[in-house]
Amino acid sequence: MNLLTDKWIPVTFNGQFKHITLENILCQDADWQLRFHRDDMALATLQLIVCLTQVIFMPNNAQELRQRLKKPLTFKEYKTCIQQYLDMFVLNHPQHPFMQTAELKGKSVSPQKLFIGLPEQASTSPNAHAFFNQTIEIEKTCLPCTTVALFQQATNGLSLGGVAFSVGLKGSSPITTLLTAKNNLRETIWLNILNKEFIQDKTHILLSGKENLPTWLEPIAISKEKVTVHTHEIGLLRGLFWQPARIKLNIHSVNDEYCDSCGTVTNTICTEFTQEPYTYKRGEGTWIHPHSPRIKTDKGIQYLKFSSKKPIWEQLTAFFWEIEQKIKTGNNSFTPALVVSQSKQVFSGKISIVAGGYILGNSTEKIEGRRHELFQLEQGWENGFEDMNEILQFVIEIPDKLKTSIWYFVKNACDDGLGKELQKKLPTQVRDEFYRRSETKIYVELQDVDWDKIENLQHRLFKYLSKLAFDLYKEVTQPYEHNPAIYGAIVVGHENLCKALNKLNPEKSNETAE
Repeated sequence: MNLLTDKWIPVTFNGQFKHITLENILCQDADWQLRFHRDDMALATLQLIVCLTQVIFMPNNAQELRQRLKKPLTFKEYKTCIQQYLDMFVLNHPQHPFMQTAELKGKSVSPQKLFIGLPEQASTSPNAHAFFNQTIEIEKTCLPCTTVALFQQATNGLSLGGVAFSVGLKGSSPITTLLTAKNNLRETIWLNILNKEFIQDKTHILLSGKENLPTWLEPIAISKEKVTVHTHEIGLLRGLFWQPARIKLNIHSVNDEYCDSCGTVTNTICTEFTQEPYTYKRGEGTWIHPHSPRIKTDKGIQYLKFSSKKPIWEQLTAFFWEIEQKIKTGNNSFTPALVVSQSKQVFSGKISIVAGGYILGNSTEKIEGRRHELFQLEQGWENGFEDMNEILQFVIEIPDKLKTSIWYFVKNACDDGLGKELQKKLPTQVRDEFYRRSETKIYVELQDVDWDKIENLQHRLFKYLSKLAFDLYKEVTQPYEHNPAIYGAIVVGHENLCKALNKLNPEKSNETAE
């Protein structure tokens, strides 16, 4: 299957599911809607399309990029541009298959291992077995699903087996942020294509020669000692399609079988893949990936990740603006994905991004879940950092105040029967429940923000969130209200919450909390 000429992109069109070509999307303004039953795979499909378009059809400057956004490529333009890449992106190529090593003698495993978050058949760890999924859920996959899973695993996933295997250039489970256009897949793609002048200004990744050949054409060196990979020696094409693992898919023909991933009938399937352990040493520097926000600390530059302990909106400013943040241990700086930074210079008006990724557990090799959210900011967002940061800092304080009040309640009640173990867990559990119940409301409010009337948003959020804080406090303490020994502790915690929220009230002179 050739990614540049064959039908592999899953879409719905006029209510019907079908696979279409990259040429279909870039050369026609049809109502294609990407379709995948998993949101992470849908985002990975979009990212793969963007990467292909980026390296093959890169505009020279902002003016060319705007022109590409306005009208489709001609079929002649498309065919001319892909000529030098035609042999490069073939999934089952006999000599250099896409994102694979042609000859391997390693262990064969189920294709399910490529689908991040599903339980592994070979693993004996209880963490590897998901509650609602089976270890043999995916035993055969069509080539389109296999291609997307292969790309996603290498670009945004974990290693294929712990310390004996390497992870991608961005580390384990980085957040991906891509811009979106309303109901237009072709425009969405071009919103995420960097022009040459912008790349040259922001990064060093426009390299040529072997430094820009993909790993399946110019493999990462192998030796008895760990090879050091220097990120400044990795070009745009090589980096976008970086494959840290040594993999070979087992692909063969069949008679009309169903794909276990998407359910479509196919005549060519993948039933397993071979893998060999391989690790390399990362040299100094960071490869600046265009699709992920970054954080710089005293320990170096890392890509942002989702945490099970915090809601996504706490990191919202890092998705859109460059930030310097002072903390107790030093300074942190946040940088949005290059596609978002370019948008400020090239496009105007409102901005809409999709942010997706996996939630890491206690280990860098454990996935607890995945997130996929759409954020939209109205016109004027480019200069809205100070206002948005003030709002988010204000919102963050409310659940923290609730947590403190619950701690006061439990501390004063511990000696009367609640137990000290509860003191350790309950405050955090209540704060997490606050996050869960308020998340949708916060998203809705942030998407409709009027930058000229930002104070109205703060008032609305305070009214809603302070009520939620008091409701949760009451839910936790109500079972103990009739216990005379504990009632005093309830009052102490409630008074603490009242005082704390009254200090946050944006209308202190006119209104007080409960």
